[in-house]
Amino acid sequence: MEREDFALDGLLRELARSPEADDAFVRRVLSRAARRPWRRALSLIAAMGFFAALGFYLSPPPTARLGFTRQACLVPDAKTVRVISREGDRHLLLGEVSVDAQARVPAGSPILLQAVGADGMAIWTDRDEIRLRPREVRSPSLGAIVTLEKKSARAVSYGREVKPILDRYCAGCHAESDLLATAKPFDARRSALVTENHGLVPTADRRQLALWVDLGATRP
Repeated sequence: MEREDFALDGLLRELARSPEADDAFVRRVLSRAARRPWRRALSLIAAMGFFAALGFYLSPPPTARLGFTRQACLVPDAKTVRVISREGDRHLLLGEVSVDAQARVPAGSPILLQAVGADGMAIWTDRDEIRLRPREVRSPSLGAIVTLEKKSARAVSYGREVKPILDRYCAGCHAESDLLATAKPFDARRSALVTENHGLVPTADRRQLALWVDLGATRP
């Protein structure tokens, strides 16, 4: 029995011993006591609704598992596989994993696979996007399972990460439009923008250009 119930019980006992007790006051006290169970029921329903909503927002998004057996057969020189997600016109890098691994990827999202060579550039890009159902397992392998989350997907911004490199090393001799015309989307290995720049472009900047091209060479 709660503290309020003890107090109410004592009050009622005291009133019962007093014949001169006010009947209206007793009725008010009893009516309040009768309403209390309804309040508890409403509080319980509200609490259940709150925790149900909280569970909905905190539950992890559905995932599926994806292996790369087919890509390893088609592209034996591949060292890793990029898992790429599409968001509108942009392609985002979910992650890059070993060819003998499995990836846990967001279910229902468009996924594109890209085999990558030892030099960090794409060797082959799948023409078709795939969408996996929740808990689906496709092309399983015996390798480690790597979780790739959509919230950590990476996009390469042309304005912030690519144009400054071109302005620093290429703009003195070439027009920006001419440079971009040599970029072959999803194929940095055959893009003169990456392979034929004759300036002293640092390796890190060259890899940034290559990744931008291999992710589709998208500009805003």
